[in-house]
Amino acid sequence: FSTILNQSHGGYHMPSESQNKKNVLRNYYRSLRNTLSPTEKHDLSLRLSELLKSLPLVQRASTILGYAALEDELDLQSFYAWCMDEGKTLCFPRSEEGNHYHFAEITDLNTSSTPGAFGILEPRQSCDRFLEQDATKMSTVMLVPGLAFDNSGQRLGYGKGIYDGLIRAYSAYTIGISAPSCHCETLPRDPWDQQVDLVLSRLDFPT
Repeated sequence: FSTILNQSHGGYHMPSESQNKKNVLRNYYRSLRNTLSPTEKHDLSLRLSELLKSLPLVQRASTILGYAALEDELDLQSFYAWCMDEGKTLCFPRSEEGNHYHFAEITDLNTSSTPGAFGILEPRQSCDRFLEQDATKMSTVMLVPGLAFDNSGQRLGYGKGIYDGLIRAYSAYTIGISAPSCHCETLPRDPWDQQVDLVLSRLDFPT
């Protein structure tokens, strides 16, 4: 990890240098994540889904703000099915004009979504929007996918700022989702970056 960071120079105070560091790290952690075989990714997704179900803060939450997994991301479909069986409100991100996002409710895992921005599945326009003011730390849990997380909950995303905006907009309890191999001691941080409250796989795969 230190070797990767040392490929760029200077401190984190200059945004351009910070972005250069992040881009190097994105390539590194994307490659690392892609070393998981389909079976390993499936098993890890199921394991983290079971861990989510066991958390008291998830059990008491009435609303889960989830995500539609990209091909190389951990897919929590079994957890989402459990949420619906438990009568929880399940929402996924939906794009607006200008690269803005909000959450909207999913009522059926098979029929409520359609390809949206970047080809990612998102709730249809007919799905009800989940209003920002309805989210609270006690009642709402947001699952935040990332390429990597550090010990403080700092996230390395894809560079579009989508989840930075969602975390700022919704006062939810945030849980970072990534492979346990994609953890490090410290990630570069810019002023606009948002941290998560908990990195899930650190509970089950301590380092």
